[in-house]
Amino acid sequence: MIARHRLLGTALLIASVGLFSHDAPAQSAKTTAESLFQAAKTLMAEKKFAEACPKLAESNRLDPSPGTLLNLGKCYEGLGKPASAWAEYKSAAVLAKQLGQKDREDGARELAKGLEPKLSRLTVQAATTPGLVVKSDGVEIGAASFGTALFVDPGDHLIEASAPGYETWTGKVTVGPNGDSKTASVPPLVKKPEAAPLPTTSATPGATGSVPPIATTAPTAPPDSPNTMRTASYALMGVGVVGLGVGAVMGGLAAGDVGNARSDPALCPDNQCSAAGRAVVNDASTKALVSTIALPVGLAAAGAGVVLFILSSPPSAKKGATLPARSRVGVAIAPVIGPDGAGVWLDGRF
Repeated sequence: MIARHRLLGTALLIASVGLFSHDAPAQSAKTTAESLFQAAKTLMAEKKFAEACPKLAESNRLDPSPGTLLNLGKCYEGLGKPASAWAEYKSAAVLAKQLGQKDREDGARELAKGLEPKLSRLTVQAATTPGLVVKSDGVEIGAASFGTALFVDPGDHLIEASAPGYETWTGKVTVGPNGDSKTASVPPLVKKPEAAPLPTTSATPGATGSVPPIATTAPTAPPDSPNTMRTASYALMGVGVVGLGVGAVMGGLAAGDVGNARSDPALCPDNQCSAAGRAVVNDASTKALVSTIALPVGLAAAGAGVVLFILSSPPSAKKGATLPARSRVGVAIAPVIGPDGAGVWLDGRF
């Protein structure tokens, strides 16, 4: 029984926390709305209507109230916007009726009725255009409103009309105070120009008005130019030097390893090598094979590099002369390794 009471108490506590957390944002909105309302009242007393009206509008958004709407209407009257004030009085009357505030409803209706003789009107006429959208001061006017005199505040009003595929039209109309009436006529919109076709590039050579195509690719040097050959000669000579160096080093290491093994009684006593001795000798044989391959390859590469360096020297022909296509120099070089040795294969035309 005690446990059941505890469970019930816990449930009630959780429910109450949920209610408080749900009411907290609403209470905060009411507090903010009241703060804005009081600040706006102070500003209205100082005739600072331009600052007061936005605060009243925000206060009513956070916490709608007939009293706030009535004060917002008075603020708009102070700004010289009777049409905006009339709309707020009408909204206050509707909200007061919903809340059962008969006195405020009647007072709001009287204020709205008293402004009606002073309200100015604007009529918008628009020609039929598919997909037409008309806006007055950024607010869309539906097609049902075309031809109807609408209450507006005095001053300049920007009319904008647009439709898909048509140029946008804008116009300005100035409406005076004290019951002035103006009409804004939107003309038929102008279609946007169609995109011009791209110019054809298949003009016949020699035809009147045809322009030959302009080459945009920069000329390239022939593959067998002297600069290319000179670079190849440097590369080959470098390979040759490396090959000769590797061959000499590996040959020296091989000879040293064999000599050390045969002179070491622990490895090759009486020229009979043990397993460790044979391993040393086999490793030396590998080094000797590398030396055998590297030395001739290095020598051949260095020689080929020298040949290319000589061939890449500037010719003694006259300045500006070019060799015939068949007499141009071309060289192909590749290493060759076979069962009987290694070398470099050199082929070309000179």
